[in-house]
Amino acid sequence: MKKILFPTDFSNAANQAFIYALKIAQKLQAEVVTLHVYQKPDVSALHLPDVLKEVYDSLDLEAFENYRDEIPLLRKIAENHNLSNIRISNILEIGETISTILKTTADINADMIVMGTKGAGWLKEIFMGSTAAEILERANCPVLAVPEGASFDGSINKIAVTSNYTDEDQKTLLKVLDWAVLFDAQVYCVHVDSSHTESITRRMENFKQTTGASDRVKYVVLNEFEMEKAIVHFVEDEHIDILAMLTHKRSFFAELFNYSHAKAMSYHTKVPILSIQSHTLTSAG
Repeated sequence: MKKILFPTDFSNAANQAFIYALKIAQKLQAEVVTLHVYQKPDVSALHLPDVLKEVYDSLDLEAFENYRDEIPLLRKIAENHNLSNIRISNILEIGETISTILKTTADINADMIVMGTKGAGWLKEIFMGSTAAEILERANCPVLAVPEGASFDGSINKIAVTSNYTDEDQKTLLKVLDWAVLFDAQVYCVHVDSSHTESITRRMENFKQTTGASDRVKYVVLNEFEMEKAIVHFVEDEHIDILAMLTHKRSFFAELFNYSHAKAMSYHTKVPILSIQSHTLTSAG
């Protein structure tokens, strides 16, 4: 891993997520690329008086000056956490937020996105609205969504990953194991059995055999009817540091009527969620 993209609106929630980005970059010897996206009103069809045109054009300068003032604050956060040695570069872009994040991810060949959730401004709109899934599901790299209120003590000791014991879940677990080895963390492979079927034990045993034995993985079956409630309670009770989930691309109507679990979970837990997209797993083995 070489680059971590960190989109920010410089809110408190984003600044908290920045600590995660720095710590992960330290482990991976990676560069953190900060991205701030701003927008101007669309006045292309209007004939503005000269005075208003000057005001409109000055918005670029204002955005740049605000951006310039915030960069030293990010470097101060790095210093305060003894992470000033991490290489940091900064990008200021004008455009629509979601598409700009995805485009920048591709342009810099980012290996990961780390971003805060429920912050002020556009971050709040992304993760409180239906467009949240576009980042979690469409990105071509893992996305770590850090909820406002998450507190990072500098270590990642426990990682939980949800599983239905499918082939995709096997590849997801292998990716999570890479993380676990890096941070020397314990992995909990969690399945919620809402139907309370005896066959789940056989499925789990077959999954364990095909995935390969690892002392680092503990398999857990939660006998609950509500998946999200069961996982949130497990995460809290076991003091999980990161919750990893597999996400899929969905059509507009599927997303409208059936929000992805990964996005829904971001509303209910203070634990960061690592979203691993199904379309990135083709090469996993």
